[in-house]
Amino acid sequence: MENELDIIHQPVTLDALQDAGYSERPEDIRVKAPYRKHVFWLPRRDNAQALVVRIQALITVTGDCNFGTDCAMGGKLFVGNLLANAAGYYQIDKPYDLLMPGLQCGSSAKTYDLVLRDNQLAYTSRYPIVIHAHEDIDIHYTVEARPEETGD
Repeated sequence: MENELDIIHQPVTLDALQDAGYSERPEDIRVKAPYRKHVFWLPRRDNAQALVVRIQALITVTGDCNFGTDCAMGGKLFVGNLLANAAGYYQIDKPYDLLMPGLQCGSSAKTYDLVLRDNQLAYTSRYPIVIHAHEDIDIHYTVEARPEETGD
């Protein structure tokens, strides 16, 4: 039988846990709409130091496009950012161009490449890559050889 002095009698808040040094793992953090969580666990590799992970994205556009985007001019180029968050995950927002009211591109959905800035990450199997991306953005990754550094 447990000693009653060891039982916690009051509710524990997240703030109290964080004050005590507890932090939620990035893969367990809840994602809020209109975002989806993508979690990639990479396999262990002996040559991990020689590898990088390149995050790539596709975006589905329905209806509105800003006149200044390549979509509105018949092209297929959108640029986004892979932003690191202090909580340990990355976030990809919908490109600013697609948030502005703009020209009608048609009512059917089309998928385009979303070119991400800062999309190269060090390869590690110790913890997952966690990305919260807008629901219109699909994520995948490739594993590549680490580029050689230049001495410029």
